[in-house]
Amino acid sequence: MRKRFVTVLLACSLAGGLFAQQPWFKDKDLTLTGAYYYPEHWDESQWERDFKQMHDLGFEFTHFAEFAWAQLEPEEGKYDFAWLDKAVALAAKYDLKVIMCTSTATPPVWLSRKYPEILIKNENGTVLDHGARQHASFASPVYRELAYKMIEKLAQHYGNDSRIIGWQLDNEPAVQFDYNPKAELAFRDFLREKYHHDIQALNDAWGTAFWSEVYSSFDEITLPKTARCL
Repeated sequence: MRKRFVTVLLACSLAGGLFAQQPWFKDKDLTLTGAYYYPEHWDESQWERDFKQMHDLGFEFTHFAEFAWAQLEPEEGKYDFAWLDKAVALAAKYDLKVIMCTSTATPPVWLSRKYPEILIKNENGTVLDHGARQHASFASPVYRELAYKMIEKLAQHYGNDSRIIGWQLDNEPAVQFDYNPKAELAFRDFLREKYHHDIQALNDAWGTAFWSEVYSSFDEITLPKTARCL
């Protein structure tokens, strides 16, 4: 019995040593880990400390510029990447790759004031204002045009940078209940396409003969109201 116990113990020890030398997963099969970081929020003197801590904790990447449109484009058409270049360089110093974000979730205040038509309009008529995020209407041509311009500049600056390993588009885009005039026009255009510019086809599909709801033109159609009382 004693010999058998020693043999089993020796076999387990050898097996344990064998497994200890073999990694469970190959490096190429592992998921990279990273941490969100907002250099525009923190004093620049803290950046290096924070990136070093990320590296020491084993993180492999960070991500920048998620909500930094105001810092990237402080005035319309004037772009500033100097601060972001410093952050990217410091991250690279500590072997951190970067996921770059487009910042489209937070239009700067100059955009909201100069082009108030970009703001979402609620069903009750109130208009969202600057001060949080996701306050711009996806249906607004002005918002989309300015967002494209900013993204293009960002991509031109960092698109070929080997330290950038990925891109994040927008931030948690919400389902918008938007009664902005441009949203209503876009809804009518959607219906024209859906019903092949045939208003009678829409009437037939919607059953508008009921309660005198018949439409004679797509221009008569408004966005559906959720708070309407019977």
